Amino acid sequence: MRKENSSDQLNHIYRIDSFNSFVPIKPPDADAYLAQKGVHFINLKVKNFPLPNKDIPINYIDPEDWQTIHTPLIELSINGNASKDNIYPKVFPGPVVSGPLLGQQYIGSTQWEIFNNMLSIPQRVIDPSRLKYDSSTGYVYLGENPPIELSDIPKPQRWNWEIDIPNLKQLQLGVSTTTFSINETAINRTMLLKRLNDELKMYWDRFSFTKEQLPRTRRIMELVQVTQNPFVKNWINNQSIETANRIIGHYKKLGVNNNILPLLFQLESSLMYEQAMQDKDIIAKGFFGHSWIKVAKTKIEDLKSTELVDEKRVIHEIENLINRGWAPIVTDERLNNTDGSHRGIAARVWNLLKAFSESGVMDTNGRISNGMQQVVKEFIGSKNITPGLTLRETLRVTQDLLTKDDFKTQRDFIVHYLAMKPKLKSIPTILLREQEACCVVKVPFDKEGIIIGVDPFVTFTLTNKTNNLALGSRGPYHRTDKTPAPWFDIFALQFT
Repeated sequence: MRKENSSDQLNHIYRIDSFNSFVPIKPPDADAYLAQKGVHFINLKVKNFPLPNKDIPINYIDPEDWQTIHTPLIELSINGNASKDNIYPKVFPGPVVSGPLLGQQYIGSTQWEIFNNMLSIPQRVIDPSRLKYDSSTGYVYLGENPPIELSDIPKPQRWNWEIDIPNLKQLQLGVSTTTFSINETAINRTMLLKRLNDELKMYWDRFSFTKEQLPRTRRIMELVQVTQNPFVKNWINNQSIETANRIIGHYKKLGVNNNILPLLFQLESSLMYEQAMQDKDIIAKGFFGHSWIKVAKTKIEDLKSTELVDEKRVIHEIENLINRGWAPIVTDERLNNTDGSHRGIAARVWNLLKAFSESGVMDTNGRISNGMQQVVKEFIGSKNITPGLTLRETLRVTQDLLTKDDFKTQRDFIVHYLAMKPKLKSIPTILLREQEACCVVKVPFDKEGIIIGVDPFVTFTLTNKTNNLALGSRGPYHRTDKTPAPWFDIFALQFT
């Protein structure tokens, strides 16, 4: 697979300002977003970064990317220059996201700002007294898990397929909010900051330019990570630790003593982002709007569905696939679909329709033929589709598209293009780490302007259960849909 290497690898004809792509791209259609989702893009003017400090050492990370986005953010963290009145770009979704009641909210250009923003949300403030360190396992959070409510998802009223309907459970949100009090949150916030500063002082005072320093650097970086999400731990590889150690040592030699915590938080963010992207097939990157966006080509079967979908929106996304292309799907580190569920299912529906067409069994007269039943069984048997949630939603939407009179116009349009367009093997994705997602419960956020954080334990539960667990529609909201991203020609992507 093609990996992201040097700047000359992105020397091609597909460009929007300073955003470069191997695949044909075009600006997003703001009117389409407004019509479909009621979303107004955030048009934000950000300041240009100061010239990068080329003395900051790096190891394995792409030098151009490091100098373009990460070094400036590290310098901003050390100098404390970023603020809501002094806005700089940030890795997607940028420093400003959707705010309550259709507004917008500054969450920060640096990771330290984002962390402090999270500390205002009770569900994201951990109890530091329950955070333990063991030399063999690293940090472990021994706090009481918040209550998680699971409910049965009703089966579709009609199910015409000759396979069993997957039994799904729905993970409810907002249940644990009653367990947080203002006083407890304030105390935990104060104690957490004290714990961070105490560990930092011990680390900084003992810092040495020897190999014995590396385990200490790993410990402090793990602490930074776990304070932001105590349940979903990501292994920090040795290259990241060595790079962090060299950069911290650089500032130690300079005699810098202020803003070391902001430095550590930004290092964890930048290094873990690049570590997660290291083995990806990068097809586009650059500044777009107020964000730094890096887009990966991801196999469809690797994308994990997380929520129920609306069949009308999925069918509309298949039309967009043909007419306009798609914005990249936003995922977390484990490729859970966090923004783009309808596009994810639309890709599977398209591939199933292609299988019908190529097998000569497509019936456009509102019926599910015996031939189509057989193709579905073969489609599932060949592992073209993940069982459970993804399977259920794909077959449910496919059935509605093929059998409901309401969708006849869309059905005829889509079927017309099946023979002309290829099967989808890959889709473009953007990484949004769970540590910095600022995810909220959508309904109270939209209707009342109330910010209720999605507890990190929800993510842990979702990613450590079977494929038969789903988030409810309009449940978790990652607040990324107001951030513009280029639209990609998805069919052209299949030939890269």
